Amino acid sequence: MRNYYKYQGIPLSIRIAECLILKLFAGVANIKKAAITEGIIEYHKSQGGSDEQKTDPTHIASQALVKLKFYGYAENIRHGYWNILVIYDNDESQKK
Repeated sequence: MRNYYKYQGIPLSIRIAECLILKLFAGVANIKKAAITEGIIEYHKSQGGSDEQKTDPTHIASQALVKLKFYGYAENIRHGYWNILVIYDNDESQKK
């Protein structure tokens, strides 16, 4: 049985891609954009997300990375390669 997936039945969007990038790749350095794109698409589909896309998933992932960079959650270290930074939740760090 699959765990509950918040985006089940929903096509991949920029906002969903942002969340998945942080979930799947936080703390990963020097990763190819293509690997990020493939990873979020595969995860989204395997969890029950809709694969009916009006927009190219590569474009969605690129736009998500640009937004994450703007907010300081990702760094474009060179053409096609990214660092995804670790984001700490204050509530989680206080529980430890």
